[in-house]
Amino acid sequence: MPRETAFWFFLLVTSSLYLLSDPTADNDLWVHLKSGLFILESGAVPRTDVFSYTAAGHPWVDHEWLSQVLLAWIYGTFGSRGLFAWKLVLGLLALALLAADVLRTRLPLPLRVVLLVLGLSVLSRGFAPRPQIFTYAALAGLFFVLRRTPSPSPWALALAFALWANLHGGVLAGLGVLGVRAVWNAFVLRSEARRSALGCLAALLAFLFLNPYGPSLGLYVREELFFPHPITEWQPLALEPAQGTFLLLAGGFVLTLFRTEFRGRGWEAGLGVLFLVFAFRHQRHTPLFALAALPLLAENLERFLASPPPAFLRFGRTLFLSEPARRILLAGVAAVSVLQLSLLIARAFEHRFRIVYDRRDYPVGAVTYLRECGIGGNAAVPLDWGGYVLWHLSPDVRVSLDGRFATVYPVRAVRDNFDFFAGERVEGFLRRYETDLVFAPTGSPLDLSRVPGWHPIFRDDTCLLWARTPILEKARSCPPVRTPRSPRLFFP
Repeated sequence: MPRETAFWFFLLVTSSLYLLSDPTADNDLWVHLKSGLFILESGAVPRTDVFSYTAAGHPWVDHEWLSQVLLAWIYGTFGSRGLFAWKLVLGLLALALLAADVLRTRLPLPLRVVLLVLGLSVLSRGFAPRPQIFTYAALAGLFFVLRRTPSPSPWALALAFALWANLHGGVLAGLGVLGVRAVWNAFVLRSEARRSALGCLAALLAFLFLNPYGPSLGLYVREELFFPHPITEWQPLALEPAQGTFLLLAGGFVLTLFRTEFRGRGWEAGLGVLFLVFAFRHQRHTPLFALAALPLLAENLERFLASPPPAFLRFGRTLFLSEPARRILLAGVAAVSVLQLSLLIARAFEHRFRIVYDRRDYPVGAVTYLRECGIGGNAAVPLDWGGYVLWHLSPDVRVSLDGRFATVYPVRAVRDNFDFFAGERVEGFLRRYETDLVFAPTGSPLDLSRVPGWHPIFRDDTCLLWARTPILEKARSCPPVRTPRSPRLFFP
């Protein structure tokens, strides 16, 4: 038995390290670091936009300002290896908090490990190096505390939520958890209701007032949920193979809800259902569902296996394995573990624990060309390229859109930018916004060849760079530039 335990824990360790150690940069990482450096250099949290030309001077509610400062400090001190380590440590912390609840159940160890790996595969999809992973770790910690202390100290909650409110707007999810728990205490358990209400109130006041923007931060976070986000992570969940682990976790959660001990765990069931609805509405919320649902799923499975099931479920509930079958299963577990370990070692040798990105996903050649030629101006860019262009070319170049999105840009500017790169209302965009350069993805429907005064000045397999006539002469005098050939580049 001890040998079998070692096999299963080896699988958990290798899965954790492999799934959480993806070194690929998120396309918003550049703008987060740029914002953090701006705050460190200026000594103030931004109030109005300084990086774009379509929203210049527009109010900027930077709900991630403290995360950005921490990221900028980590990068400035330890480079991209520091960012990689920070991401991995927060991921392992969130997993450890989940594991503390799942492993304490009396389920068979193989089932507990499988549940943790399943939950981790969902959680890891959101663990790119970006501020939102502070929310994942904080939410895991909040659930961990509430399962052990139904009504934590209001002072402790106020301090925790004051910090969380300055790290990431996902603090709203934490407030929702506290609110549901307080209502459950008051109307169902009728115990510690006053303390729960005080804790919830303390957290809410900390969120609203202990941040640079005051109550307007709360208004912004609420409005962002309804802001139009024409990007994949804000779209409804697609029923596709890539979402298989999430759908499996969601199915198990729903099918075992009838085993919930509702008096003690009803608030968790309600939150699990709520986060499940949010996950189906917006793909980016699938990790929140994993954090809320996994421990309750483990408890419900334990009750299911420990008591007689309903008549319609009385079929083959217990699976007995012969000794040869057990050995084959352990061999499979060992093979998967060794494969993950091998891939992890290969990844470490290739990327050397640094953040990387694919050259083909960003306008590396066009940015190099503008930088070496000393060309600047207002540049229209697709959303995914805004942060990259800002990091390398700001302040000489201002962009039309970047990953700050709803924190800065008016709805009209966002819609105009998406329409422009879809080849719609092209001349209207150029008349409305004083644009000097356009980064058009190669093969996109955007074509400026028939627009007077616009000329192509650079082309590669990723980007076609257009410029107005006044820039053309300077571009003609610019010598050829050398761009990286490797498809994988080290950040930044």
